[in-house]
Amino acid sequence: MTGKDTRPVSCSAADPALISEVRVGNRRFIVFGLEGMLDGVAALGIADEPALRAELLRQAGERGQIPWGLEDAAADALLLLYHRRHGATRVSEETDGPCHGRRDE
Repeated sequence: MTGKDTRPVSCSAADPALISEVRVGNRRFIVFGLEGMLDGVAALGIADEPALRAELLRQAGERGQIPWGLEDAAADALLLLYHRRHGATRVSEETDGPCHGRRDE
């Protein structure tokens, strides 16, 4: 065969480094090429957060299967991963951890 092989790769033959697991509560879903997807969405320059959530969810749905009924929670998880990867400001639901707000005197 000459040229680049453009046939789809089966899940069993996919590079394990490209497989990412995204947890939503006690559920999870797999996204192939998550980091590349996040970088690609960043390159789009979407500033509107609802539009950004929608684009992240759309692209993740093309690269994996979002569990039915968890679309909103999955979009929130993807948005959090996006902000962590691209150094954006803190998402309002994110906290500093179990000691957030604690003052030692």
